[in-house]
Amino acid sequence: TGSVTLSPDLIDTAGVLNVGSSSGIIATVGTNATSGYSLSISGLRGGLATSTGTGVNLIASVGIGANASTAVATGTDNYGAQATSTVVAVTINPRYDKWNFTTLTVAAIASSTTQVIANTALPGTSSTTVKIFATADSAQAADSYTDTITLTAITLP
Repeated sequence: TGSVTLSPDLIDTAGVLNVGSSSGIIATVGTNATSGYSLSISGLRGGLATSTGTGVNLIASVGIGANASTAVATGTDNYGAQATSTVVAVTINPRYDKWNFTTLTVAAIASSTTQVIANTALPGTSSTTVKIFATADSAQAADSYTDTITLTAITLP
């Protein structure tokens, strides 16, 4: 269990719109399963929300779907994640495999679980790094926006 903060503020005190990002969240998983494991992501609210979490008080996750990834741009509501790994046997879901793209692109942190990686390596330990990004439009209410993100590792069948 831990917490991350997006920096800089999505809308600063001068009204300037920014892309907020977390530091890298490193998920290190060890397994003795010969089939490997998968790592999935989900968000409690399906977006960054104030305590009320409705209307303009929600910065919704980018869309979900077979090929859903969204370019993040200031002035629009976007919330999502990217992932990377240096381990050859780790396959990043193409939606999240946007780490070194020229255009900042993210995939969903939805309230439903989405597989981020599959590791089909022999038993052992490997690490995956996940980074969170968000932007807001100028209509968002001034407040603190939060979400509870869960990374879940399970054995592959």
